[in-house]
Amino acid sequence: MISATMWIFVSILWTYGIFSAIKGETKPLPLLGELFQKRLKIYPNPYEFSIAPFG
Repeated sequence: MISATMWIFVSILWTYGIFSAIKGETKPLPLLGELFQKRLKIYPNPYEFSIAPFG
């Protein structure tokens, strides 16, 4: 029974994410978003870097 509940929860979050992406919105997931933002803040963002100009 836990497995079915987990799949329902994951499916709801996935659907929520797909609709937010289609609308072009970026916002944290309900219940988990703020927790993940706090936990993952310690890791550097690989997309935030500067490239020194060659020359």
